[in-house]
Parts: sequence; structure tokens; C-alpha cells
Amino acid sequence: MFGIFIQCRMTSSRLPCKAMLDLNGETLLSRLINRVKLSNYPIYILTSDDRSDDVIERVASNLGVKGVFRGSLNNVRDRFFQAAKFFNINYIVRVTADNPLTEPVFISEAFQNLESGANYTRVYLDRCPEGTNVEGFTFSELEKSVKLDIGNKDLYDQEHVTPRIIERNIGLKNFLEFESRLKLPLNVKDYSFTVDNIEDYLKILQIYSFLDSKLFESSNLLDQIMESIDSGKIQIAVGRNH
Repeated sequence: MFGIFIQCRMTSSRLPCKAMLDLNGETLLSRLINRVKLSNYPIYILTSDDRSDDVIERVASNLGVKGVFRGSLNNVRDRFFQAAKFFNINYIVRVTADNPLTEPVFISEAFQNLESGANYTRVYLDRCPEGTNVEGFTFSELEKSVKLDIGNKDLYDQEHVTPRIIERNIGLKNFLEFESRLKLPLNVKDYSFTVDNIEDYLKILQIYSFLDSKLFESSNLLDQIMESIDSGKIQIAVGRNH
């Protein structure tokens, strides 16, 4: 019924093969999965059926995930739809493999909101660093997006999965943005921890190199990162990618 869907492929246009980049002895994908496991919800890796993604299937299968699904390379929305049907998932939390600092508390809170009746949910965008947030939505809303895309012409929605879900629900009570119980400092909105390009990777590598590796599988990771930034122990550029 519940499923964390991590979308991952090797052919990223800005930074190819980034899921396999090293972060202090482990791949970026491995670091992400270990973070997400803290939410205690089942994890599924959604990759493409392109041969370049064979390595993702091999690596993910050894990282203790619930399942690996392979589908369309470019139609990510269909990949989600087919995986949800295959694994019989009603409540989906979407995570992208370029976010190794994804916050597991946000995942748990998103699932709770979906179970309480939300069609779509996420943390307020200005209440968390970019690259830590998640999106939660129901299978029924995902199915609606697929059925309404007559002729499969909506390439933007196919790539980004949720734009039409957001459009249909924003402003309604079933669209739930929330402030997490983590109560992070206000300046978190000024930072990006996503990995879009080589500069982003070097920034995250700097964070991983500075902090104790045990912190990356703890519930107070974001607090420790922000404290280190505010104290000047970690010096990284301010600004969001998107």
C-alpha cells in the first residue's frame, strides 16, 4: 500500500552517471537509500529499461530495497504508474536519486498526510533546503494524470510526474503543504543540497567529508549541517538551483 519510489537513471544530461558517484566510500545512490531507510517504509527503485541502467538494477538489488522496476526511459510518469500497479501501491512518495540528503522525517509525514486524505503533499518549499523535500500523492491521482493525457502529448508532465496533479489540487483541501515537526531554522530556504552538476556534487562531497559519517544515518542530520554552516565550519554557496 505504501511505497517510496526513487527514480534513478544513468543518462542525466547535466551530470551523467551521478548515481554512482562516490561520497566518502559509498555511491550517491547508496547514501540516499540509507537515508530513506530511516523512514521505515518500503523502498522501490524505478529505473529505465535502457541498457545503461543495468548497473542501477545490479547495485540497487544489493542495497536492501523492496523491489526494482524498469520502465520507460523518458516517460517517468508512466514508469511510476506501471510500478505502482505492479507492486500494488496506493500511496506514493517520490524521491529523486540526485538528492542524497533527502529527509526521512518528511517521508513519514507525507505518508501520514496521504493516509489522512490528502491527494498531494509536500513540505512548504521555503521551510526546507532544496534537495531534502519529497512529494507524496495517491495512485488514483497519478492514474488520472495518465488517463487525461490523451495521445501521450504532455511531455512536461511525463518527465516531472506531478505537475498536473498539483494543478488539479492546489487551493483545495486535498492539497496539503505543511511545516515539518523538525522546525528547521528560517535560513534553510537559502540552501540547495541537490546534485544537478559537478559543482553541486563537490558541495555535497564537502559536507560528507566534514561531518561524522554516522550522522548521515541519523534523524538530526539537517540540524547538524545547518549548525555547521551557520558557525562557518562548512562554507558553501547560498542559493537554490530551481
